[in-house]
Amino acid sequence: RVPYVSLPNILAGRKIVMEYLQNDCRPDIMGKEIINLLNDEIRVLEMVNEFRILHKKISAGPDHNIATAILDFVNN
Repeated sequence: RVPYVSLPNILAGRKIVMEYLQNDCRPDIMGKEIINLLNDEIRVLEMVNEFRILHKKISAGPDHNIATAILDFVNN
């Protein structure tokens, strides 16, 4: 069992993006979230910053960095 299902949240080890699964994956619920996100510039900037950090972790560096990240995730 994992605490998150979306790749950004799994990689970060915490919630960065909302996860809408099964009965919560409805247009009315997701639409509200999109509107809230569009109206919250600070939240968007924080998310963009988190995505930049994740991008650096997974795109730069030797293979052992990726292996270490995977092992850290599996062991936590």
